[in-house]
Amino acid sequence: MRRYTPVWVMACVLTGMLLQIEIDGYFLADYRNATRLLMEEERERTAIATVFSGRNLGLAPTEALVMAFAVQAYSRERGLDPGLVTAVILVESDAKPDAVSPAGARGLMQVMPRTAKDTPHPCPLPQGERDLREALFVIDTNICIGTHILADNISRWGYREGIQRYFWGSGNVPDNAYLVKVLDAMEGLDG
Repeated sequence: MRRYTPVWVMACVLTGMLLQIEIDGYFLADYRNATRLLMEEERERTAIATVFSGRNLGLAPTEALVMAFAVQAYSRERGLDPGLVTAVILVESDAKPDAVSPAGARGLMQVMPRTAKDTPHPCPLPQGERDLREALFVIDTNICIGTHILADNISRWGYREGIQRYFWGSGNVPDNAYLVKVLDAMEGLDG
């Protein structure tokens, strides 16, 4: 099946060309449906970018949008709620792409270099980037790897424990404080 990019779909919408394609599991018979879906995605992306900009006042608007695009793309690709991924980013790094934890976790989703190295993931390193530790500061790479780990955890242990294990790893989970922080952050996105 041919993959249609949002730009191609929007070009069809603007020219009035009738579409008969599938986007994210929805079968589109005409450009009005395509327009509605694109507008919903744009509203969600703008809301996510606004949340990131509000949390990290040092973010450039384009940087916040790049983060929002990556959240949407990788959340959908991995079957995750973009609100969950946004909440994890807020809890983990306060939307700071250059964040480093005392334990050495890096970037927006605070991915540990060792975990990224040991976990098979479909995320290519950026062009010319040889050092995984530095690549984890690249927005797209960090969100790609982080969402892969989060989705894998949820798949293996279920929703609540999978979220907790994103923070605690595969060892003992001593409490649910991390889960509460993420769920509270998600709830804050709605209000």
